[in-house]
Amino acid sequence: MTETVSAVLDTRRHILTTAEFDVLWEWLGLAATPVVLQLASPGRTHTERRAIQADAWRGLRGRELAGSDGPDPELARLMHLLARPEEQLELRAWWGREVRALAAARHGAGALALREADSVIVTACGSLPSALLGTFPPAERGPGRACTVPSSVLAAAPTTELRPVLLGAGVPSAEAALLETMVAGTKRRAQVVGLAADRWGVLRRAGGVLGVLDGPRGRYLLTRSTGDDGVEWATVAPADDRQLRHRISDLLATAVAAAGA
Repeated sequence: MTETVSAVLDTRRHILTTAEFDVLWEWLGLAATPVVLQLASPGRTHTERRAIQADAWRGLRGRELAGSDGPDPELARLMHLLARPEEQLELRAWWGREVRALAAARHGAGALALREADSVIVTACGSLPSALLGTFPPAERGPGRACTVPSSVLAAAPTTELRPVLLGAGVPSAEAALLETMVAGTKRRAQVVGLAADRWGVLRRAGGVLGVLDGPRGRYLLTRSTGDDGVEWATVAPADDRQLRHRISDLLATAVAAAGA
């Protein structure tokens, strides 16, 4: 996994509107915008599109993110990294608002794009797991211990009145009580996936989905695995920042290993 970065990292935050990001992406001749960022290409007609492009360039030049000959070179470099990475982490989060993030790296250089509402913040980054973790809101490690139940049972249970549903599905009383204590009332959730480019340059996802649950009592990780009998199991476990970073790193390493297989 690539972790090497240049000695001096440009930490400028390039704040774009979603329309500016889309217009700049198109101007650079890049492929489709990253799916994880959920960016529509505005303008139904050629006239509307030209007006949107003109507004975008005015905004970029007004904030010195572009000049008469095109975008700021550092911003353009970061956009190219986001478009053609060797390794990539994606975040989809619901923290009282929807947040999307993409951390991408190639040849030891990294870029992070964070999308909230109608803005996209683009920055250079070093370690992809650390960069993605930096987008998370602070949360304490929740109490409890790792608890494993069938995924189908946990998926069918509401976040309130959790214990009766688990008991009805045959989950032991102690485990049902523990799970309810850990995840009841969870309203903030996130999902992280890791991808890596194969020898043809196609991004492949591996390692599954890492879930992060922030509830009233703290932060927990949600992971899934499949047993020899084909049954999928879900494990909920307390996590602090160190443990979360470690799991995100493992996720990316798994994707890199699978892509090189």
